[in-house]
Amino acid sequence: MSDIFWDDDWGTLEFQYAENKVFAHAVAKQWNKKVYLKFLDIWHVAKEELKEAGYNEIYVVIPDNDKKLFKFEVMFGFRVLHQVDGLLVMICSTEN
Repeated sequence: MSDIFWDDDWGTLEFQYAENKVFAHAVAKQWNKKVYLKFLDIWHVAKEELKEAGYNEIYVVIPDNDKKLFKFEVMFGFRVLHQVDGLLVMICSTEN
C-alpha cells in the first residue's frame, strides 16, 4: 500500500507501507534553497503524522554510489542502517 503525502510542481513525497514499516520516496523536480525549505517544512509535518500513526522510524533504500541522493537523505535526518547488494538502507526517527 502506498500513499502520496504531497505532490505539486516542485516535487512529491510518497510513503509505502510494508511489514509494519514505512518507506519514503521523494522526488524534487528542481532544487534550490526555497525548494529545500519547503521540503523541510513538509517533512516535519509528515514525520509528526507518521509518529501519531504509530511509526517510530522511516526507511529509504538508495543506490550506495549516488552521492547527491545520499546527501539529500542525510539533510532530512536519515542515517545508514546497513549496506547490501549495492544499496544503502537508511533510517530516520520520527521522534525529532
